[in-house]
Amino acid sequence: MHIERQRQLDQQGNQLVGPPKSDAGRRVVAIPNVLVEPLSRHVDRYAEAGDDGYDFTGEKGRPLSPVTLQTAWDRPRRQLELELEHLHFHDLRHLAGTLAASTGAGTKELMYRLGHAAPQAALRYQHATAERDVSMAAAIDQPLGDVSGEPHPPSQKTWSEDPS
Repeated sequence: MHIERQRQLDQQGNQLVGPPKSDAGRRVVAIPNVLVEPLSRHVDRYAEAGDDGYDFTGEKGRPLSPVTLQTAWDRPRRQLELELEHLHFHDLRHLAGTLAASTGAGTKELMYRLGHAAPQAALRYQHATAERDVSMAAAIDQPLGDVSGEPHPPSQKTWSEDPS
């Protein structure tokens, strides 16, 4: 997917269309295979014609309004009985960033994928998890080998530098 421009709405609801906030925002992002089919169907049905057309439009062929987007977002949240005030549409971006980080992607890779110019923004998605820590320890075991000669499972023990 080529990301070359953004659309924002100002306080009065006017569309502001232009380049992304930074040069890092202009990029080509690979789409996971599981999303290719549904995105293709959507584009075939709703996208505006031409190279400058919007990919994400409503049934009337215009860019999605915030109300239309919010209504479409609220429907599945209600069906799943999710607390509406705690799950926002922008959380999908956070989920995508977290999923990308969980693959082992480094900060620079996340910066590219998410269009960030500064590492601090990408670091939000690199959540430390105990499961990932155990898998890293197991991966470190491989090149080091087992010096004792005895097989052993990865340790679940955590060490703290805090003496208290």
